[in-house]
Amino acid sequence: MKLELLPNELLLNLFEYLTIYHIFQAFDNINIRFRTLILIYCQKVRLDFQSISKTNFDIICKKYLPLFNHQILSLRLSDDDNTPQQISLFLSYGLQLQQFTHLQTIYLSHIHSSSILNKLLTDCLYLPSLTHFTLTNCHISIDQTSIDHLYNQIWSLLELTYCYIDINFSDRNYFPKPTIISTSLKS
Repeated sequence: MKLELLPNELLLNLFEYLTIYHIFQAFDNINIRFRTLILIYCQKVRLDFQSISKTNFDIICKKYLPLFNHQILSLRLSDDDNTPQQISLFLSYGLQLQQFTHLQTIYLSHIHSSSILNKLLTDCLYLPSLTHFTLTNCHISIDQTSIDHLYNQIWSLLELTYCYIDINFSDRNYFPKPTIISTSLKS
């Protein structure tokens, strides 16, 4: 039996067992039907770049992500030891979080730059569907006023219902008293 003869539903189920990179690599250039199926699948995709190789990350970000970034529901980016400078690379490709107009969940990990964090948070303010925000294993050296601003940006996310923050601010034990109160967070 030829792959092209399989029904769409079966192919979409098959995609569930593959990474987005492997889906594009294997099926993108077969024919227009497969390209359409990939784009249908991407309407509900959750991208986890935490353990992807740099080569595959580059290919997805440069070649494929611009085709469906407005359909992504969840995005995970990390600057950990396995994916160093991933977030900087993501931004250097001209990608901005505000292009991910249907993004509901964002998970950012191992950020060490206050300017990158500020850029990402500013972009998040333009995401109308963002309900879940996670910032974990971050170590940032910034002043107290910038810390206040950072938290106020987070509390300004209009649809936010879940927030997890794990940031170490150098040697400071400081949690700001917010001047902005989130009305959407749930307990």
